[in-house]
Amino acid sequence: MGRDRLFKLLGEENLLVKRKRRHIVTSDSDHSLTVYDNLLKAYEMSHAEEIFVSDVTYLRTEEGFCYLAIVADAYSKKIMGKFLSRDMQKTLVLKALVEALRNRQYNGRLIHHSDQGSVYCSKSYINALKITNTLISMSGKGRAWENPYAERIIGILKGELGLDQKFETYNDVYEAVEIAVLKYNTIRPHLSCGYLTPQQAHEKGKDLINCWKKKNSKKV
Repeated sequence: MGRDRLFKLLGEENLLVKRKRRHIVTSDSDHSLTVYDNLLKAYEMSHAEEIFVSDVTYLRTEEGFCYLAIVADAYSKKIMGKFLSRDMQKTLVLKALVEALRNRQYNGRLIHHSDQGSVYCSKSYINALKITNTLISMSGKGRAWENPYAERIIGILKGELGLDQKFETYNDVYEAVEIAVLKYNTIRPHLSCGYLTPQQAHEKGKDLINCWKKKNSKKV
């Protein structure tokens, strides 16, 4: 039985556990910094490294919260860059971006998409995007659903790969993040990538078959 069928069965039997956790705000969109339009509305992707998506999430430890920034490829779903920090410093997202840009395999125009958080609108981050000739796209204020790829990836890291637990120390979180990202990129297949792992999908680069859309279309 596959994962989706299992969760559907558990839901039908009311066996899913509802999570009740304290919510930590990781995006401060109440600022006077320059924001950018959403370039992804009705945008059709065709290859890897066409769109990078970014987001930040919090992880729990006995010592307090720490924060994980990721940059992923929207087409292959591969996590291209990440950085873990004990606090919400502005360099958190910048270091993840630098790693993602260094890991690029293909040339061509790149769009960077994020929310309107102050860390993404900061001068240092915007300058880094402009210096690399990266187009800037942002979801609307308070519109998390306009950044679905990043939200989904973080959901997998937490819900399926063990990052939604409370760790003892920061070092424990660091090791768990390394393992989770490695498993995500190289082991977990995606329906949207034709049952390839993100690493395999990224190496293929284009012509991926979205089995998720085909699966849902058969149900209509």
